[in-house]
Amino acid sequence: MQRVSIVFFLSLIASYIIVVNDLRIEKIMVVGDLLPTQREQLENKLVLFQNKNFLFFDFSLMEESLEELSWLDTVRVKRVWPRKIRLQIEKISLIARWNNEAYLSSTGDLIYMGEVRLNLPTLRSISRSARESLEHFRLFQQYAKREGLDMMGLAEEDFGDWRITFKPGWHLLLRSESLEEKMESFLVVYNRTLRQKEAALVSVDARYDNSYAVKLSSGLKVK
Repeated sequence: MQRVSIVFFLSLIASYIIVVNDLRIEKIMVVGDLLPTQREQLENKLVLFQNKNFLFFDFSLMEESLEELSWLDTVRVKRVWPRKIRLQIEKISLIARWNNEAYLSSTGDLIYMGEVRLNLPTLRSISRSARESLEHFRLFQQYAKREGLDMMGLAEEDFGDWRITFKPGWHLLLRSESLEEKMESFLVVYNRTLRQKEAALVSVDARYDNSYAVKLSSGLKVK
């Protein structure tokens, strides 16, 4: 009788081991508002964890792998019985397109994920870093918002000058020095004479010392 009990007990242990070892991950559920490009990058990472043991796979390995995605802010991993894994994904906020090759986060970090359709301003620079360009963008944006101007883009021109593009498409040229003084002066002129001409504006060149070169869609240039 004792031998039968031992055999029965050992068979139970063996059955348990077989069942536990056979508990493979059935599905990985992703919760989060992801762009198609982001979802594709995420799924490529998750291939490594398919068919892993549900009970014994290492959460930290998955988290470390996913954190290599430049657009990911936080990820929380949770087991869902009987054989599912739930991922809660939080993305980094994107605020601008950088040099047509990456995106910029609010902290100035570069996010690489291919081109996607996002209504974001564009920043371009040859000599300045992304963070430095972002600082200039925020400075100009601060002034622009005071007058209800909406910035579409910022680009570094020759000799470090700046080209600011406003909706619906006209642009302002500024020299690289005394930017705040130049913006203050431009906004005064904009309010006095240019606001009513905005529909016809093509460009405003504010790089002169005491005047502005204004180009209108009619072809007329005013200086």
